[in-house]
Amino acid sequence: MTSKRIRITFYIKKKGKKKKKVSFLANKDYKKIWEEKNKEKVRESKMKWNKNNKKSRSIFQKRYVKRHPEIIKAHNYKNNKGLKLKNKCELCGCKSNLEGHHPDYNKPEFIVTVCKLCHSKIHYKGGEQYG
Repeated sequence: MTSKRIRITFYIKKKGKKKKKVSFLANKDYKKIWEEKNKEKVRESKMKWNKNNKKSRSIFQKRYVKRHPEIIKAHNYKNNKGLKLKNKCELCGCKSNLEGHHPDYNKPEFIVTVCKLCHSKIHYKGGEQYG
């Protein structure tokens, strides 16, 4: 199975010269690899976009709230009830950067304590443990 092709566009600016637009087709995998290697550039770019597009960001946030009411309800339940997290990650035992994870948004009272690294593995790497 081949990876879907996407268009990647960016601008190059050298001192004293105009911006040059560079665009090419690449596999989606290439984009993921590039973003992984250039996390700081990606973060700066997103921050700049958010700063310059506050109205669009607000629209996206409102749309997210409409599309995912169960997620918002679960997060609000945790925050409003003042539920406390355990003092270590339930997956690796780490004691720093702890976050709450809702395996099932329909059961907002059930929260698993995980560290930031384990939480990202659960969501972004298709982790099976705790959803």
